[in-house]
Amino acid sequence: MNENVILLLAGVAAVLMLGKKKASTGGTSAPWVPPQAIPVAVPNGWQYFTDGTAISPEGVYYYKGDLVWAPSN
Repeated sequence: MNENVILLLAGVAAVLMLGKKKASTGGTSAPWVPPQAIPVAVPNGWQYFTDGTAISPEGVYYYKGDLVWAPSN
């Protein structure tokens, strides 16, 4: 009976160790980062992005039409 318990515990430990190693191989510890918005070229000096961001020629940032940030002068 004692041998069966030892074998069972050894098997559980092996499964846990292999599971951790398998899950961590090939991965990175860095968090997932969504892809950046793609800029759309416009000849008027404004920059438009596919996520709804727009930047004026003066550097004022808008997101979906709302003012987000403006440089302080």
